Amino acid sequence: MSLFKRTGNEKEAMEDVEYAGAHPLFKFTPESTVQRDDHLDNYVQVSPFQDTEINWRNPFGKKETLEETQEKLEKKKNKIKEKLENKKKKDTAKLAAQKEKDDNKKKGDLALRKQQAANAPTKIAVALVTVKKLVNTELANKYQIAKEANGGKEIDDETKELVRNKFSTRVQSAVTTLEERGDLEEEEINKIYSAYQWLSQ
Repeated sequence: MSLFKRTGNEKEAMEDVEYAGAHPLFKFTPESTVQRDDHLDNYVQVSPFQDTEINWRNPFGKKETLEETQEKLEKKKNKIKEKLENKKKKDTAKLAAQKEKDDNKKKGDLALRKQQAANAPTKIAVALVTVKKLVNTELANKYQIAKEANGGKEIDDETKELVRNKFSTRVQSAVTTLEERGDLEEEEINKIYSAYQWLSQ
């Protein structure tokens, strides 16, 4: 049995006592009770997965938004269009320059042909004179050979005619060879031979 006994007065005395802590924190009062701004109030809603396509040129770089991608595509399309237009202009200018060059060449060729046509009669006349001189030179050579074969005596007209006929036969043979080689047409043989006959008179 306890030596100490409670009485009702003691309980009442305990309830009436107000406890005050001795630690300094119990005496601390905050200087301001104004609520400060929270940094979470500045939070902005974002959509991090609106463009999930990987940029393979720079896979770890910043992903483009749909608007940026569309803007780049539009720029590329405009560049391609500009390049095509520039190429078309260059091709048109090139064709125009080539056409001008061809026209000038045609004009030059026409002028050359006209000049050649104007000079043709003179060239033909010179050629005929040259051929006539050649025929006369070759016949004179044949006459000299016949003269030496005659002992140095002058040959008569009959011998000259014989020399001319032999030489004419050889010329005709040469013309036939040209025809066989394809340098002359068959119908041209008689014309060439007749021309020789005329030149050798």
